[in-house]
Amino acid sequence: MKIIIVVGLVRSGKDTVSEYISRAYGYQLLVASDVIREEAKKRGITPSKENLTKLTEELYENGFQGEIARRLMKRFSSDRVVINGFRSPVQIDFLRNEYNGDVYVLEVFSRSDLRFARRENDDPQNEEKFFERDKIDIEKFALNKVLEMADYRVNNNGSKEELYKQIDEFMKEIE
Repeated sequence: MKIIIVVGLVRSGKDTVSEYISRAYGYQLLVASDVIREEAKKRGITPSKENLTKLTEELYENGFQGEIARRLMKRFSSDRVVINGFRSPVQIDFLRNEYNGDVYVLEVFSRSDLRFARRENDDPQNEEKFFERDKIDIEKFALNKVLEMADYRVNNNGSKEELYKQIDEFMKEIE
């Protein structure tokens, strides 16, 4: 079993990295926020970015972090999995305890100005509100601790080709 957990701040490039690993290396791609979306649906909550953030805060305050990892584990249909979007050290510790040395945390780093430029329509359109999400992720979800747990870091300040080259180097190290 080999599990890669892709982490990073909002719009750092986690989706790009996860999708590349899935496509180029045949890893099953799972997205942590899908569990939150399903929970929102169960509760009759419209899955807007704002609602999902509030629900995530509530779930984390009630110790739901490990449950997200457990629910994702039930979806493993391959012995090679890439998970996008864990925000809590509890989630990483849970998988590391279950799978011993076969869990790798890959941080995607990108400059703030590039992250803001990558924002989507449902992201806040002014910088102050956009970067407020970083503060929430760090203070409420302990994302800073998750980033510190990274085994490897890729820099997403350049071209996709440069990013893919770094990912390929990482994959050579763990394969």
